[in-house]
Amino acid sequence: MSSNSLLISNKKSNQTWLKSMRINHKIGLGYAVALGISVSGTILGVTVGNYWEQHALEHEETALADTAALHRLQTGILQVRTHQQQLIPLSKQPEDFEEEYNHIIKHSHSIQKEWSEIKAIKSRYYFYTEEETSKLENFINSYEGIPEKYLNSLNQLVQEVKLFNLDSTEQITQAQIQLLEFTNSDLAIKFDGISDDLTQIIQILYEEGKISQKKLAQAITFRNWLTFSSALISIIIGSLLARQISRTITSPILELNSVAKQVTESENFDLQVSVITEDEIGSLSSSFNHLINRVKQLIEEQTANTAHLRAVIDTLADGLLVSDTDGKIINYNPAIIRMFG
Repeated sequence: MSSNSLLISNKKSNQTWLKSMRINHKIGLGYAVALGISVSGTILGVTVGNYWEQHALEHEETALADTAALHRLQTGILQVRTHQQQLIPLSKQPEDFEEEYNHIIKHSHSIQKEWSEIKAIKSRYYFYTEEETSKLENFINSYEGIPEKYLNSLNQLVQEVKLFNLDSTEQITQAQIQLLEFTNSDLAIKFDGISDDLTQIIQILYEEGKISQKKLAQAITFRNWLTFSSALISIIIGSLLARQISRTITSPILELNSVAKQVTESENFDLQVSVITEDEIGSLSSSFNHLINRVKQLIEEQTANTAHLRAVIDTLADGLLVSDTDGKIINYNPAIIRMFG
């Protein structure tokens, strides 16, 4: 069987199925389809819109969290550098020197924690563009191990300074020279570079956060638009279905009414009503056709009986005259004419 034949067969099968449905079933089907489209469209709109909204919201939250982590790292580096430089003049005051160094240790823990957080950012590649991920990877590769090396070197230097006891001017001067040399060392300058380059990375993630906010607004708009569109489409389809069902019901009724008038006025019992459905209207049309055929049959039988009776009356040897209650003659045979002229 060819594909065209198969399509025609399926179409006829669908038409037969629809024609065999009752009127209440057709109406119920129309309402069910319209309601189904409305509900499914609304669910689809809300589901898709919520998915996009959730994705945009996650993107925004991730960008804000990553930006905050970069800010904390930058702040920690600046704080360590500030406290480290304060160690130089405080070398004359051992107690204040120790307290200042405790601040450095506190910020050191924060730097190590935030550095680990930043390394995890690049794993969230699906939130950022390839260019943004590449810049972040270059930043991490450029400064990998620098914070740890800087903090370990600073800790070693501080421990050496503590061994001097800082009792004499000569020991204090020597400690200040070592701290100053460390402040201007290549390692310290490299450590400062982390803060400088972080500014660019922070700006990139800040812009990404603004983009995600726009995407969030677009997702909400899209969800509302899709929900409204599905409701509008369901109304249009429901109206078309109502019109089609109305035509399906009224067209056979109008045809039945037209044929009934023609049969009554012209007594043309050869007319028939088209039976195109198997519902109540189709059953009514079929019954009406059966009624017309039955009336036609009865009339034909009556005509035949009348002709037979006429023949019998005309062949009677006796005269026959029939009158109504008013005495008016309504029927007679040839014999009575011969008798009375």
